[in-house]
Amino acid sequence: MVQLRRFVWATVVLAIVVSQSAAAQAGPAVTRDLGRMHGDAPVRIGILMRYRHESELAALTLLQGDRRSRYYHRYLSNAQWNAYFAADAQTYARTIALLRRRGFSIDRTYANRSMIRAIGPAALVERYFRTELHAVAQDGYGTRYRNAIPFAVPDELRSVAAAVAGLDATVHVTEPHTMSLAARATRRHVAAASPGAVSTSTPGPNPSPDPTLSPAFSPEEDYTTNTGYGPAIWATAYDFPVQHGYGGSGEALGSIINEDFANSDVASEIKLYDIPRTGGQYRVYTDGSFASTDTAGESTLDAEILETLAPAADYYEYLTQYFDSLGIEGAYAQVVSDNVVAAVNSSFGGCETNDPSFEYATNYLAMQGAAKGITFGASAGDTGALACGAYVMNGISGSNLGVQVPCADVYFVCAGGTAFQPITSENTYTSEVAWISGGGGVSVLEPLPAWQAQTANVIATGRNVPDLAFTADSDPPGVGFVFVFEGAIIDDGGTSVASPMFVALQTEIDQVQKSRNGFVNPRIYDVGNAAESFAFRDISVGNNGTYFARTGYDNTTGFGSPRGFELAGAE
Repeated sequence: MVQLRRFVWATVVLAIVVSQSAAAQAGPAVTRDLGRMHGDAPVRIGILMRYRHESELAALTLLQGDRRSRYYHRYLSNAQWNAYFAADAQTYARTIALLRRRGFSIDRTYANRSMIRAIGPAALVERYFRTELHAVAQDGYGTRYRNAIPFAVPDELRSVAAAVAGLDATVHVTEPHTMSLAARATRRHVAAASPGAVSTSTPGPNPSPDPTLSPAFSPEEDYTTNTGYGPAIWATAYDFPVQHGYGGSGEALGSIINEDFANSDVASEIKLYDIPRTGGQYRVYTDGSFASTDTAGESTLDAEILETLAPAADYYEYLTQYFDSLGIEGAYAQVVSDNVVAAVNSSFGGCETNDPSFEYATNYLAMQGAAKGITFGASAGDTGALACGAYVMNGISGSNLGVQVPCADVYFVCAGGTAFQPITSENTYTSEVAWISGGGGVSVLEPLPAWQAQTANVIATGRNVPDLAFTADSDPPGVGFVFVFEGAIIDDGGTSVASPMFVALQTEIDQVQKSRNGFVNPRIYDVGNAAESFAFRDISVGNNGTYFARTGYDNTTGFGSPRGFELAGAE
């Protein structure tokens, strides 16, 4: 590839994470410490490899989105990445050999040389990382383990490791989706539909728009099912490019999750709304195997939003058996190594200060994805500005203001939530207000990016979120997304609806522009700040308990909800 001059950008912090506190501030509860792990117990670790030419990489991701640059939309192939930015093959091989000499067995390697996953007995891990591992009982997750004292990266790894994961196997993220009260009370079942044939084709070139792709309206189903709307109404309300013939044909999108969905539920949703689904459906097991056969509302919701709102795109579900930091980071490593999907959804998040190494690693991997043209979207959360939780200390209740990661990572588009006001019988958009439970605020780990600094109303102490917003409140007067789960028609809300909506939209924008778009955040802010822009519906009413909606950008809904086809022309 053509070499760039070296740029140093203050907006990207690249520093090795050398230690990790064992004390989480919030997140899923650890009920009790069960004592020190048995020395023979297996422990999974992951070494995130340091990239070469990091400052050039950070500069490149900005230039790729700058229409004035000769690097505009020139995204890297896997071969170009490996040749210049990835850890070199010799360093990768030496690190693998080093871990083996120290007594670890190698569990997983990656073609992009971004991570090495290994397994070793607890006693070995404790000695090597100078820590102490304890078994813990975690509500909802059974027995896990975590480091009881901070760990240190061995000197022999410091020059090659950007971060280390796996010494804390507790789960720090949650999946922010909320079934409406009406949906909980009444579930209407549908006849199961047989799944359609799964395509084995791979994504091809961008075709011309196909006006037959638009989801069909079915008023009875769209307006009378509990308190929600079906995909056709949402595609119309937000003017998705599918309404103009761009359904994501020739594109691929994905989602990272820890539980599966039933093919029959997705087929029933497609049949219920007569969706002209033409895209393929794939599962990628990022841990090499998948023990659970359970289906879950979250994974089903993701699949049905993505497959119906972008009906011509191929859908890849990246399944991780472990939903701890290492499992999620390994899934991102797989996404960027495969380099198949151009947009990926993350309907989960956790308090950024619970595990700073996780925040750093997810952003680091997403930077690689950005250089390859992959756009990352994530949920802002459903606890308002209190992503770091509530607590009681000495009998006094309090709360921790905070934001969720990966949503607050610089290389992610953060999707907040609105309370969508019901549209008229003429399919006319009315209004939205900020959702009282929608996530938003200011990062204490990520500094204010340069592309956000000139935006009115931003708080200068750090990265501000969200960037934009979609429907999330499923309780009246809000409106949820209707989907089929376990054979029943229900509606759901939360920013787990907003995030996949954004990813579906971005996939169609890619088709409109006949190119991947990668790191779109700077362009979103250029468009949102433009006085003549009509790409967003500004939301200036409501709050999330701490921050209030305002004219222009705010920490409840970002720039507001997008007019999709307008954004496709402006982004």
